[in-house]
Amino acid sequence: MITGPFRVITHRTIVEVISRARDYVCLLAPGVDDEIANTLARAAKRLGSEHVVVILDPNEWVERAGYGKIAALDALVQSGVVVRSGRGVRLCVLNTESTCCLFSPTPLSVEPEHEEDGPPNGVVLEGDAARGILESLAPQLAGQHDRGPQIGRRPIRADEITAAQAELESRPPVRPDLARQISVINSKVMIVRIELRGLRPERQTMRLNHRMLGITKSEFQRRFRAQWQVVDGSDVDGLFKVLNHKLDTIKKRFIRPVGGVYGNLIRRDRQHEFEAAFGHLKSEVEEFRKFPPAGFIAVLKRNREELVRFVHESLLRNPPDDLPVKEMDEGEQSRTLFKLAESEVDRAGFPKPEEYMQRISCKYAVTNVSESLLCDPAFREAVERLMGTSIDELVRLERAVAAD
Repeated sequence: MITGPFRVITHRTIVEVISRARDYVCLLAPGVDDEIANTLARAAKRLGSEHVVVILDPNEWVERAGYGKIAALDALVQSGVVVRSGRGVRLCVLNTESTCCLFSPTPLSVEPEHEEDGPPNGVVLEGDAARGILESLAPQLAGQHDRGPQIGRRPIRADEITAAQAELESRPPVRPDLARQISVINSKVMIVRIELRGLRPERQTMRLNHRMLGITKSEFQRRFRAQWQVVDGSDVDGLFKVLNHKLDTIKKRFIRPVGGVYGNLIRRDRQHEFEAAFGHLKSEVEEFRKFPPAGFIAVLKRNREELVRFVHESLLRNPPDDLPVKEMDEGEQSRTLFKLAESEVDRAGFPKPEEYMQRISCKYAVTNVSESLLCDPAFREAVERLMGTSIDELVRLERAVAAD
């Protein structure tokens, strides 16, 4: 028996109160699970369906939030119980001839079921307060047949249940226990993907086409593939060293690589430190873009001239068939092919200094942990290494802190 005004109303409490009812049952709730639906169906057979009033929300989000299951609602309707529509309801009332409880439902996707020795989530009403609630929800049970209910004025339609089931089938909900883990982990870690462009010019390449090398045979043209390194590492060593060193320092301080397609992990309690350090680096990168080192501009210019000469020499040995250079004298032929070499190098994408500096960028993107990630053993292991404890323990500790 529930005693005292403030109580912990658990799943077990609801089942016991419904099972003990001898005259009537009135339940207002967002949703029900299989056990409560079965208990209500048995109560309807025992007391008569007219003495069991159930008001639920047929919306798919009831199941997504963890308030109940649409399948349990459907089974309750199929059993012959008239379930009324209480769209948007997010509180619970359980009223029988001996008990009237007003309590908050537990969204199992956010937190676990209340424990019997935990903090209260409801209140027991008596006297006029209990009767007033019964008259508002099920006036016929209170002997008032000339008025309608305040909530749940019509039965839930079959098409409402079908629509909710279709939505859940097309976009299945996250399992409540897993949803709780995702919520806790997203409060502890974040996934960071860093995008850097242009800070390592020695990695920049461009594709050479067959025309640039004077390859005229169609068979060779189809099979030809070549990459050209825009600058040699030794040419720019030191010019980008300070920025790259600062970036490497940030990675070592804050980031833990997960590997594969996952990206990197950062602890949430270090997020502000990371953002401040990365923001400072980004400011330096922007300043670097505005005032590029003269040495780098000279290297790009020299390397472009070297590539143009290389292409020019290749064209002199094997002129393209579509150019009438054979009819030209040697000087005119060289000048024509030199212009062609310059054009081909530019068309292939050799960057001008100002163009290259515009490509330089430094940014990051943050994403949350998803269901598929948390189900991956490798990812879970990476999170546990970063946090120094198991995910189950993190969830337990979070719940303990919330209870305090």
